[in-house]
Amino acid sequence: MGPTHILAHQSEGVMRIWIRIAVALALLTTAGIHVWLALPTQLLMFYVNAAGFATLAILSVYPVSLISRPRVIQLTVIWTSATIIFWLAIGERTLIAYLDKIVELAVLGLLWLEHKLDSR
Repeated sequence: MGPTHILAHQSEGVMRIWIRIAVALALLTTAGIHVWLALPTQLLMFYVNAAGFATLAILSVYPVSLISRPRVIQLTVIWTSATIIFWLAIGERTLIAYLDKIVELAVLGLLWLEHKLDSR
């Protein structure tokens, strides 16, 4: 194994760390947006969604032996996709909602990027 291969491998490891940090920050951002949206109306579904995103943010950076990384990714993709689908079906079309969808799509894109790195 030559020095170039070692550097490339280390670079991918650093990229994975930054991707996980970005995913966690995006998940916390969308959790915060859902809490902010829930405050005036006290809609339980927004609080539940925020709690789900916050939990996934913690799981995305904190290793837990009871749940594997691929399972965390799978749960995050399902939760985020379901949120987007429900918004398309019944959500209000406001600026904050569109901004939140951009954040949620960024989560999905970052997870796809992590998957591509893992499949190399």
